[in-house]
Amino acid sequence: MKINSITFGFCAIIFLLCGDTAFAETPRIENPSGCASKIGNGGNYYSVATGRLSGKCQGSGLTPSLNGDVIVFSAPSTESQLIKLSKNTNDRSELAFSRNLIQYNKDYIFDFKVQVDPNSSVTDNFFYLMQIWQSPEYSPIFGLRIDRGTQAVGAFVIRNKENHIAGKRLVRVEMSSKLKNYRIYMNFGKNLNSHIRIYEDSRLISDWSGDVGYLSEKSGNRNNSLILKFGLYKGPEPSKNFKIYFKDVTLTEES
Repeated sequence: MKINSITFGFCAIIFLLCGDTAFAETPRIENPSGCASKIGNGGNYYSVATGRLSGKCQGSGLTPSLNGDVIVFSAPSTESQLIKLSKNTNDRSELAFSRNLIQYNKDYIFDFKVQVDPNSSVTDNFFYLMQIWQSPEYSPIFGLRIDRGTQAVGAFVIRNKENHIAGKRLVRVEMSSKLKNYRIYMNFGKNLNSHIRIYEDSRLISDWSGDVGYLSEKSGNRNNSLILKFGLYKGPEPSKNFKIYFKDVTLTEES
């Protein structure tokens, strides 16, 4: 049986197109060696579900990596000769929705699965797995934070003028040896009045309304919007090891 050149060429084109499509739909880390304190410089993540997310690395934080469809964030112990240099630098291994900024007075849904590696160290410093960033002059105005003195016990926390130091705990949570599923409905008001509803494994665990963030001419960024980041952001603990897993992460605006 003969295959003419036209048929062969057509099949080759289809193969190439399918190959390109398959590559485009495969989650990947772009420019891993370029991940740095400047957000988006490298370590960026791409998937069809999220679009392109901006990487940020600092201190002992490594470039985000992939284990199948799981995103891995880690901050391993630092070599002894570098401990002195790194002890005053916060550790970051994060991805940010810098192209999908959160606008005020709009409804959003943030879905994710998260797990703390069972071999991670107990932290004695601040440690965020997820944060809403308003401005460099403020700590995260909303986030998931691991408690000091624990490995995987934490809380969803908000900040405002009355709770600007330690923040206000909305609900206590315990991460486990398996991925735990969270869905967060959130609306951040321009006048601070906000609404946050949190589900854990499809069970409502918090339904809270109140002030979130700060009123200030200096606050906000990029047309006075907010940035959602997730991964590992913590105070320096260079002699310890930390590893976090995220999966099925999406941020969508409700119509």
